Amino acid sequence: MILFISQGTIYSTRHLAMLKAVGWKLVYVKPRRFPGTVKPRLVDGLIKLYAWNLTQYKMIATFDADAVVIGSIEEPFKYLHLKLHFNAGILFFRPSVHHYRELIRYSSNRSYYTLDYPQQNLLNRYFHNQWTPLPIKFNLISHLHLKYPSWFDYKNDIRIIHFAGAHKPWNTPFNITNLKLDFNLLWRRYGENLLCGYNWTKSDFLVPDTLKDLKDLPILDEILGKT
Repeated sequence: MILFISQGTIYSTRHLAMLKAVGWKLVYVKPRRFPGTVKPRLVDGLIKLYAWNLTQYKMIATFDADAVVIGSIEEPFKYLHLKLHFNAGILFFRPSVHHYRELIRYSSNRSYYTLDYPQQNLLNRYFHNQWTPLPIKFNLISHLHLKYPSWFDYKNDIRIIHFAGAHKPWNTPFNITNLKLDFNLLWRRYGENLLCGYNWTKSDFLVPDTLKDLKDLPILDEILGKT
């Protein structure tokens, strides 16, 4: 697993060691900026473009840092059909130096794409009519599952949960109102697994309060409704 880190970003030695302990290879890359003002939480979006330059791999998958993989992700590499627009938080693709260079070039062109969701708009414009959609189970956006009740049909086969948007489970008040499909609760349970598996403490995390009282939470299978 490869984690891109913007050069000049300061992380503690402890946190870098924690990332390496769970299997991440840290790759420091030159920061790139959008040609205009974007939301603060989106300013590092162009870092993802470096993934297209990883041509030592036949195919790769990229994930936003707010996504959690909880099942097999082999299936998406086989898809071939097309759709009109995609969420760029979860991507499967073949690296290409040509695409990498063009994306870097177009990223500095203010008229090429809009900056409301800049990284996603850039990629959608560049790969228009050249991409394949993922089933919901491979990019289930956590805050939309109540808006689309049919998504509950996937609860026993969810592969990737994407905590897209401004509200994240690590900065959201802990309040269980419905265990039917509580993704924030699931994230906290994974946090407990990391604490136990690597002998970490809650103080090792940047936002330790989000992991309080983990011992009282239901198990993962209960959260997902599995038996």
